[in-house]
Amino acid sequence: MTRSFSLPRSRDDDPDRGRWLPVPEGHRQSGPGSLEIDDAMPCRLIRRSETLHRLFDSELAASEYRATGSADWLLRSERSALGVVSGKRIREFAAGRACARHALGSLGHSAVALPPLPDRRPCWPSDVVGSISHTRGFSGAVVASTRTHRAVGIDVEVAVAVTPDVWSYVLTTKEQERLEAVADPAARQSLAAICFSAKEAFYKCQYTLTQRWLDFHDVAVEIDTLQRDEGAFQLRCSVELPELGGTMPIWSGRYQRLGPWVFTGVALRR
Repeated sequence: MTRSFSLPRSRDDDPDRGRWLPVPEGHRQSGPGSLEIDDAMPCRLIRRSETLHRLFDSELAASEYRATGSADWLLRSERSALGVVSGKRIREFAAGRACARHALGSLGHSAVALPPLPDRRPCWPSDVVGSISHTRGFSGAVVASTRTHRAVGIDVEVAVAVTPDVWSYVLTTKEQERLEAVADPAARQSLAAICFSAKEAFYKCQYTLTQRWLDFHDVAVEIDTLQRDEGAFQLRCSVELPELGGTMPIWSGRYQRLGPWVFTGVALRR
């Protein structure tokens, strides 16, 4: 498909990474829930992610890392496949791959290389589906067996980065009208970020099966409630995808808010 707009993003972006939004300088503060990260934190602090697990009601493995990655964590085939990219991109890529390897270990896989495919998705083991996402201060990965899942998609965003100047690009008219009806500015911002992130998670999930690009306006999101820091949402895709048997049904997913981030997840079980 052809996109009708272009968000600010890394030129090295890929379908399983999500479209990149900048973090405003004024929000890079220190303190609880802040975005300040320690570049020296070691790879051993990659851990099972309770946050990502709560996005799903099915059996899968999830890992996270809340610091800066290191190029030293990459396996040779992964580094060579990246080509010439920025140091920031290498560190993000390395953190995401390290989380994916940690999660794969929970499924009994050894430390396999996960080089990018031509469309930039990770080359997962043949019996695994997975998704990787990262933003400032957080990297995470979710993997599942192909015996139980056809596809999974996750996304993490810094909520304040989904600024009002991009809402018309990433939200449908109805979604923008819902935002206008929310009186509290913080709740409005959170709603926008969740909608954007939910579309990203859905996009990654469906792309595993269709290898088709979708526009933000091709997907409509309805959030059940914003009264809690976690909840559910539904998505409906207006594009017919023959790979999934025609017009998409309503898809369900979950979101979570934690510190400066919003997390979303979508899965398609067997």
